[in-house]
Amino acid sequence: ISNDGASRFSGGSLLTSGSSRRKHVVQAQKLADVDSELAAMLLTHARQGTGPRDVGRESDATRRRKLERMKSVRLQEAGGELGRRGTSVLAQQSVRTQHLRDLQVIAAYRERTKAESITSLLSLAITTEHTLHATLGVAEFFEFVLKNPHNTQHTVTVE
Repeated sequence: ISNDGASRFSGGSLLTSGSSRRKHVVQAQKLADVDSELAAMLLTHARQGTGPRDVGRESDATRRRKLERMKSVRLQEAGGELGRRGTSVLAQQSVRTQHLRDLQVIAAYRERTKAESITSLLSLAITTEHTLHATLGVAEFFEFVLKNPHNTQHTVTVE
């Protein structure tokens, strides 16, 4: 490794640009759309005390969550009328508390999945795959020199 500063790791993949690895393209999605458990938790907070929820019905949970948001938007729009100012303040407070609960649930979800995500990305960066094509009738012996950069012992499997 050179210390002249000409070569630096600028972030991203640790692989060189000439590598034959496929690039992973991921489009951003809402967390509630990706994880049905998170969507059910967000919906459960929206309707506390209404009974148990079916976690397997992700589309139904998403639909209910959207209906709750639409209801709160309509309450806010109705708050512009002079006669409903007290109701509007209560509706805004309930919407704020709901948003705070949702943010707490999302923060807990991120903390829960952070270690797994970091581990999988690091594994992609340090894992090397070799494909060997064997032919019938020929026996060849080969040797790979494997170096372990870690202090712990790792098992290598050749299939």
